[in-house]
Amino acid sequence: MDMSAVGSLVALATLALGASPAPMSSRGVVLIFGGTGSLLVALAYVPARAALREAATRLCDDLLPLADADDAATALSRAEERAKLEQTLEVDHNLMTDLQTGLVILGPLLSSAAAAFLPGSTGSG
Repeated sequence: MDMSAVGSLVALATLALGASPAPMSSRGVVLIFGGTGSLLVALAYVPARAALREAATRLCDDLLPLADADDAATALSRAEERAKLEQTLEVDHNLMTDLQTGLVILGPLLSSAAAAFLPGSTGSG
């Protein structure tokens, strides 16, 4: 399952809860719902991304090992090919600097903050 779709779904549900005129849509409930949604998305996304990154690194090690290069030209050629493969597999991306990952995880929390100030949220509960 695509975690960006899950993050978007939780964000939309949070916005819908915040826009609802029902008593359950108080600011506190909306913020708790969004924070919990962000936490659940992060708990599912981060370990899966780490496992995929580790598998991609092992694949790069298996396909283009640098340790057994005979000469400098071979080592340089493999290093360039490996860098291209790592970029394709997104091994070179850091989780903290990946904006898309951050938006997927923080989307529900950000939408809860926005939904808390929608006109339907009266703050009473």
